Amino acid sequence: MGAWLDLLIAGLLEVQWSVCLKYSHGFTVLPYTAAAVAGMLASFFFLAQAAKALPIGTAYVVWTGIGAAGAFLAGIVLFREPVTPARCFFAALLYQVTPSGGLESLEAAHLDRMIAFANAAGSLATTKKGGVASAPALAEIGRCLTDYNTIDFY
Repeated sequence: MGAWLDLLIAGLLEVQWSVCLKYSHGFTVLPYTAAAVAGMLASFFFLAQAAKALPIGTAYVVWTGIGAAGAFLAGIVLFREPVTPARCFFAALLYQVTPSGGLESLEAAHLDRMIAFANAAGSLATTKKGGVASAPALAEIGRCLTDYNTIDFY
């Protein structure tokens, strides 16, 4: 359990430093620059602690997944970044890739399901207005895939 907690902390620190990086305005605002660098170092430290007990491939995929998803959501919530179909597509693809252990371990059929899932997320994002509200919920994606017999949603 300790390694997984270290990994969670490392992933959350990834989100922290990415937000501080944005607020640092290209390393021109010293407090946010210092917070970003401190977050990076702390994130690597906790990743290294987790990697003592977990396979590095697993640790790295989970770490980057937490960081990427968190930065994606933080950008929408904190910086009012747009929720475009392309961003939803790639966020949904990341959501599918992360638990699979990476692209190198995938079979063609699984990759097809992942692309269909990401495509449904991107397509559904075009039907709504607003920031967070335009990002489709997991249940909506499942209904879309089931309704159009694209894949058996799992």
